[in-house]
Amino acid sequence: MKILLSPQAKVFVTKVNDHYYVKVQMEGEIYVHYYPFQGLEDSVRIAYKILKVGRLDLQHWRKEEEGILNYDTIH
Repeated sequence: MKILLSPQAKVFVTKVNDHYYVKVQMEGEIYVHYYPFQGLEDSVRIAYKILKVGRLDLQHWRKEEEGILNYDTIH
């Protein structure tokens, strides 16, 4: 299933230990790519592609839920 990004969507990359996660924040929800990336370049390339294409394929993304892992607070 694919969803379109809203104009207010934000795409960002967070670092956890030695891995980078691509996240999309949209309409109060945060979607996280299922697989981490080894390098910053790969993460930024994916983030740019998401913005260019303007949609998420939910086969590769999951909603970040409260109480699971907050990637922003782990360094």
